[in-house]
Amino acid sequence: MLEHLKGLGVTLEPFELPAMPVSVTGGILGAESGASFDEFVRSGRDKKLTNKGRSNGMRQSRLVPAVEYLQTQRVRALVMRQFADVVSKFDVYIAPYINMRAGGAGGAGGGGRAGEGTPPAQPPSAIREHFQVANLCGYPAVSVPNGFTADGKPTSITFLGRLYAEAEILALARAYQERAGFHLKHPRLA
Repeated sequence: MLEHLKGLGVTLEPFELPAMPVSVTGGILGAESGASFDEFVRSGRDKKLTNKGRSNGMRQSRLVPAVEYLQTQRVRALVMRQFADVVSKFDVYIAPYINMRAGGAGGAGGGGRAGEGTPPAQPPSAIREHFQVANLCGYPAVSVPNGFTADGKPTSITFLGRLYAEAEILALARAYQERAGFHLKHPRLA
């Protein structure tokens, strides 16, 4: 992966995020999800979902008290400033593959399956927290294929960038994809 990026003339520079209060992400994103899916829930279409945990979560998110939501928005503003201080010097930055249904980057394991309720909570990891903060702050991102795990499951690389910098992110992601060619490869079907 790094060779492909260097071949495109990309200058790579590692960085780390400071510790941030990511515990607010669930409340904020849950409330925003509740607002986004309000009509879906009110119409009763959520009852047709096979994952009942997802359906219940949509209904519960409608009950977040305004005071709690506003307090978490204050924390969100602080997180947004901290995050911008770190990533604003980069036009585009990349994040490696993370298996969101397993315990960590590229790890194996199973999350919940449709119909079994809510998947088990994932253990903390730096990359998982990074994605939560980037999502919380509204940073644009695009993921493209990046190969396969040892057991043949597809992986991806995520390109992220500054707010309103979608063009730069998409241009680099497309150049990487065309150079690496992983979008032309397919996993072996069992």
